[in-house]
Amino acid sequence: MLPTLTQEHTLTAWPLSRGIRLAELARMMPGTVDHRTSDLVSADLPPSARLYAFDFGALCLLSPRGASVQPALDALPRELAELVDRERADTFAVAIDPSLRERVAWDHAWIREGDLPRLDVLALVLAQSVALERTEREVDEVLDRSRALCDGLERTGIFPRDIKEIYRFIGHAMVRRHDLIARFYLIDRPESTWDDPSLEALYDQTCAAFDLRERYHALEAELALIQDTLALLAESVTSQRMTRLEWIVVILIAIEIPIFLYEAVWR
Repeated sequence: MLPTLTQEHTLTAWPLSRGIRLAELARMMPGTVDHRTSDLVSADLPPSARLYAFDFGALCLLSPRGASVQPALDALPRELAELVDRERADTFAVAIDPSLRERVAWDHAWIREGDLPRLDVLALVLAQSVALERTEREVDEVLDRSRALCDGLERTGIFPRDIKEIYRFIGHAMVRRHDLIARFYLIDRPESTWDDPSLEALYDQTCAAFDLRERYHALEAELALIQDTLALLAESVTSQRMTRLEWIVVILIAIEIPIFLYEAVWR
């Protein structure tokens, strides 16, 4: 069911603990999926709500302003409900009125039509914002661990001995960076905006309201810094180990030479 004109609505978004394929999301959605694009699947939730799900790991609910979101959450199947981080919800007000000029503020959008393409754009950006916030928290944790390693090296001048742990850490940072690039559609606009200048403007305004592109590039830079730092650390540890191995070889040769000379002279 599409929203009634001249009515206030609320978009509420929650991050999921992981990304999920759209086909799997469609199977887990309550009710029947009646709308699908390359970015999302959505379905009506009676009496007057619509639920969106995104493969990068987010749910978004469009409901009349003031309506409780609990019935929608209760309607989720257990396997999907367990992935929802209910403590990290974000909301966005949507006013639909043909007499309004379309514009977007940091917590409110005014649109002239409540059609699916416009609602898709607003739901997509809000969902990206909460999913990006989840990634920001994960990257902050990785950055703290990376800084702790560097601080320890600065303080003691001793490299960590567990090279496998460093390589696992590098792998973790690489996975986060891969997920950031693969899951978030922040560089290219969604397909629905390509041939519709008004949708393109709505998408750009909403992205700007949530600072999506700035946040995305900041995360990308942080992950690149972490990866470069850990790679340099791993290279230094490997080089140190190679130096030790070379000294062991030199020592073994130094021991072997007197033994060889002793045997050559006395035998």
